[in-house]
Amino acid sequence: MNSKQELRQLIRQLVAQSQLAEAIETLLQHFETNDRVNEIIIQSGRLHELQRMHDSGRLAYVDYQRDLNLLRQSVLNFVDSIADQLIDTEPDPKQQLAEAYHLADARIKLIHSLNKATDGMTIKEIEEDTGLTQRKHFILALNELIAAHFVERYTTERGSLNRLTSAGKDFVEDLI
Repeated sequence: MNSKQELRQLIRQLVAQSQLAEAIETLLQHFETNDRVNEIIIQSGRLHELQRMHDSGRLAYVDYQRDLNLLRQSVLNFVDSIADQLIDTEPDPKQQLAEAYHLADARIKLIHSLNKATDGMTIKEIEEDTGLTQRKHFILALNELIAAHFVERYTTERGSLNRLTSAGKDFVEDLI
């Protein structure tokens, strides 16, 4: 991606093709300021929660489509509002390697923390247990593990909790 205009076009194309997760991931890869990255992460969380609610039957199809369209509109509005803040050039290889390392580290620490937990854990509990300080990597890793069905999020009186699924536990056992 060598221009802001190409990136805007790509995001619009991904949204038009109902590839909202890919559009959000692309935005995360091409952004400069942490405050704006948090806005993108929130959109990603909204998308994953919508998908989980729909997949579990807790959200009617018509409501799912309405909320998905609102999310699409939010992403497009976001892209229009931040066009001048997008990075024009590809990140340098050293930065890409550092990002990959931090994301892998976050995945490992998240899996380890959730594997030793006897009950679900809140985001804050996981952060404290893992010592992860870069929220961007933490949330990306958690969303990846949720999308891979290795982690599930559920709600109790304690709030929103996360735990390894049986597939996640099997994955951990295969790694060890």
